[in-house]
Amino acid sequence: MDGDYEKIPGRKKGTTVLVDLHNWVYYHKNGHGRYRCYSYVLEGCSAGIVEDDDGIFVPTGPPHHHANHKREIHHMMLVQAIRVRLHNEPRSIKEIYDEEVERMNIRDVTFATIRSTLQRERRSRQPPNPLSVIDADNLINEFPMYSF
Repeated sequence: MDGDYEKIPGRKKGTTVLVDLHNWVYYHKNGHGRYRCYSYVLEGCSAGIVEDDDGIFVPTGPPHHHANHKREIHHMMLVQAIRVRLHNEPRSIKEIYDEEVERMNIRDVTFATIRSTLQRERRSRQPPNPLSVIDADNLINEFPMYSF
């Protein structure tokens, strides 16, 4: 069965996964233009996808023999949407989470499961603590969010 494929950021920073939005399974890159099912190691699923020169995804191997990855895919999609907003909005992580859950209609990813990931993302975008009054003054001038 042919799927509707989309590349999205994976759980680890800098990674991309290929998602079949029709069957709710996802694939890790396994070489140039080749993708292997996420359940390859844990469940021995040998289903794969090859991207041809025209950018068309062609399934290879036998069909999947395991449950879908819908929850994991929802997790990755929700975290990515919230990450983008964390960079642009000074609002609380929980408020942004609640709005994105409503907008995306994702109910199977709880705030508790992604809170630490989102807090780490927010901290990575904040400037370091100033060590002196001069450093504090420079931060206030450099980052508009600190000047009232």
